[in-house]
Amino acid sequence: MYSSAPLEMGEKGMVPEQLSPSLQLWSIYLAENVIPDESDFAPLLVSAYIAGGKRREALFKMDDAPEGSFVPGGIVFLLPHILAGIFAAVPYILKLLDSTASINNTLTTVCNILSLHDRAKESFVGPELQQGGDRVQEPVYSIRQVVSILDEQLKNVPLPDEERDCIAYRIIRALLERPDGTIEVIGHLQRSV
Repeated sequence: MYSSAPLEMGEKGMVPEQLSPSLQLWSIYLAENVIPDESDFAPLLVSAYIAGGKRREALFKMDDAPEGSFVPGGIVFLLPHILAGIFAAVPYILKLLDSTASINNTLTTVCNILSLHDRAKESFVGPELQQGGDRVQEPVYSIRQVVSILDEQLKNVPLPDEERDCIAYRIIRALLERPDGTIEVIGHLQRSV
């Protein structure tokens, strides 16, 4: 398990009250498909991240946990870094989600990339870019931007380069497979700034 900082238990236990049931399910789905070791903690981590302030800051601390914290020190959760990357990549994620017609094509592209990546088990150089004037055509352009932003955020966690790339594509696939939850979490993230 890659994961985390101290999480303090709330007065009413570890149930993340501010998360809707759909957002709790989305957070578990994201974790199960990207970082299964963190799926049990996903609603709690997402809740703390959305809460912002000291709760969010605590998710990124890598020092020893204070007495009475939920998770012992020395563990680094990957999910808060993923959420930070999702937040930073919101404009590109929304472009991917904007056209329902392109979601199936985007999912197919991401799944093909993952399949090739998993088979190659070496540094992956993505599909050939289709040039359309000066810009790469959608959805490849947005996928590459999201991967770049997520990769940059994941550099804060000790992961091999190849694993960061693979995680980034798995995040995109999970976000696109659950668009309603993705839009809901993006709304919460934007309001929590």
